[in-house]
Amino acid sequence: MQKKPLQKINRSNIRRILLVEELIMCPLKIIVVLFSYYFLSTLDVNKETYYYFSQLKLYVIANLFFIIALFGFGRRRFRPVIVRISAFFLSMIDNLYLCFLIFFTGGLDSELYLLYPGLLVRNAINFPEIKYQQTINITFILFYIVTIYSGEHNLSAFASEVFLLRLIMLILVSVCCWGIYFLLEKKNRQVRETQEMTIRSEKLHIASKLARQIAHELKNPLGIINNSAYLIRKKTDDSCEKILRQVDIIQQEVKKSDRIITELLDYSHLAESKITRVNVNQYIMNVLKDRTEQWIKIHFDLDHSLPDLFIDEAQLNRMFFHLFSNAMESFEEIVADNPEINILTRFIEDDFLEISVRDNGVGMPKHLQDNIFTPFFSTKSDHVGLGLSIAQNVVETYNGNITFRSLPGKGTTVTVRLPLHISIEDQQKHECYV
Repeated sequence: MQKKPLQKINRSNIRRILLVEELIMCPLKIIVVLFSYYFLSTLDVNKETYYYFSQLKLYVIANLFFIIALFGFGRRRFRPVIVRISAFFLSMIDNLYLCFLIFFTGGLDSELYLLYPGLLVRNAINFPEIKYQQTINITFILFYIVTIYSGEHNLSAFASEVFLLRLIMLILVSVCCWGIYFLLEKKNRQVRETQEMTIRSEKLHIASKLARQIAHELKNPLGIINNSAYLIRKKTDDSCEKILRQVDIIQQEVKKSDRIITELLDYSHLAESKITRVNVNQYIMNVLKDRTEQWIKIHFDLDHSLPDLFIDEAQLNRMFFHLFSNAMESFEEIVADNPEINILTRFIEDDFLEISVRDNGVGMPKHLQDNIFTPFFSTKSDHVGLGLSIAQNVVETYNGNITFRSLPGKGTTVTVRLPLHISIEDQQKHECYV
């Protein structure tokens, strides 16, 4: 059964909310509160004045509560849900207080109506998603209609040209704000994607260059060692079994090292690759549709709302090959009743894409799991032990992480998390490194 994806909350949107509320709305609210207090202080003291003061106090208290929640708890570990909920209630509180001021200063004749477009623009910035933004803006318009009716007590006021023009203006501002923001966000997204592809390509180039240098530095000494071992064997008498046995060990290790260097040279081909936009779900289905191991059941639990991933497809292929091979090899030592491999993809909070490969194979003892990503570590004599190490290198090249969980006799789960976007901090680190 397809799992519902977690709510996607853009961290840049959260930063934008905090900046707007701190640098724009808080100073404006202080000015409004001081002006309201000054104006109410000039009125005669009576029950109506006390009522107006009580509304002002309620506005101040409500704002303090949600501002503390926004900047106190919201910034602690950057909790997006608290930030968005606080911003929503602050918007509603400002709307209600503006309705009160419009009612207090003449209703339909009040010039404070001109503050509404500013609040609508603020909503467009804080809540760019059309369903949230339009819901809040429609609420604003309904509150304004109720305020006008409360002041006029006459339905004929809604037929006046002034009211209709103001209502049309609110609707147009609301729609235009969303349209302008949508176009700007689309352009910014294209710029970010271009920058991201450039940065990732440069990082792959650096990694491939380093791998190529290491491979060439190791290949020359290995060639000398192999030639020396060959000459020793050729000039050693067959009766010297101990020496010949040591020479055989040297040659075997040289061959093993040569395979490792070949892997490094393959990794160095990263510089020749190209970062592209990849639909991970479609890629997985295409890779596994022609598999020959029909005796193993493969179950897919794919989040079809996943965004595309910017990655070199050859590197994705290398990583997924080792993950899938690791799962396949878990069935080599046992005959499972129902051999299964489960492949899961999902979107998780903070713009990460997750790929999990789970099998019900032999599993691995706990004391061996700490070395699972160690290069050349393998529980099988005929394996080099670079599979998961290479997968880890690919994942870390893209600032991701990989985890391994295994229970002996029950199976293994390998989970990869790859960022959909490079963070500002990662970009700065990369620029310093370059």
